Amino acid sequence: MILQKTGFKARLVDHPEAEDEKTKEKKRIGKFTIDKKYIVYAVYDGGQGFTDFLVADDEGIFHWINMSVFRSR
Repeated sequence: MILQKTGFKARLVDHPEAEDEKTKEKKRIGKFTIDKKYIVYAVYDGGQGFTDFLVADDEGIFHWINMSVFRSR
């Protein structure tokens, strides 16, 4: 289920990464700044603890990012 325009911000605590299909190495997604608040435009709830936020990086490019990089540790 996708929730449209959420009206909240989330603080980034870690760089979002994705696994490269060929090399299996983790690579950073987009250009994000740690400890910066980002507007969450939509939320995708995949169930069983799988939730992604739609946010725009520092260059204005939208990415679906797992909510785990927005949690405080």
